[in-house]
Amino acid sequence: MGFPSRITSPLPTLCACHSKPTRGGYLCSRCSSKVCALPTTCPACGLTLILSTHLARSYHHLFPLRNWVEVPWLHAAAAAAAGDDEQSACFGCLTPFPPLPTKLQQQPSSSSSLQRRERERRVTVDEATG
Repeated sequence: MGFPSRITSPLPTLCACHSKPTRGGYLCSRCSSKVCALPTTCPACGLTLILSTHLARSYHHLFPLRNWVEVPWLHAAAAAAAGDDEQSACFGCLTPFPPLPTKLQQQPSSSSSLQRRERERRVTVDEATG
């Protein structure tokens, strides 16, 4: 796999892929043949030619991100208050969760309904995974 360099010339020159005169293109890093566009295979030496951005775009498909679990605000706040470091920060990057929003702090009566919904969600998730 090669990473060619971009060229522009004042006078048109023939490309190795189409044998047509062009002013711009890419030079093969192995044999210095000129090609019009990327990604392609060099017609002279057979080297696969790509830009680094092509490689970066395709690389993320090789190592997909792990699925994450949504943490409800009240659960994160309770874990932080209890001093549970594992539950009060992101398990992937260890960034602490932000403080509980003021809207949720001012509604103590809704905390029981939120906790009930969280229990129901856990049951649903457990049924789906189990």
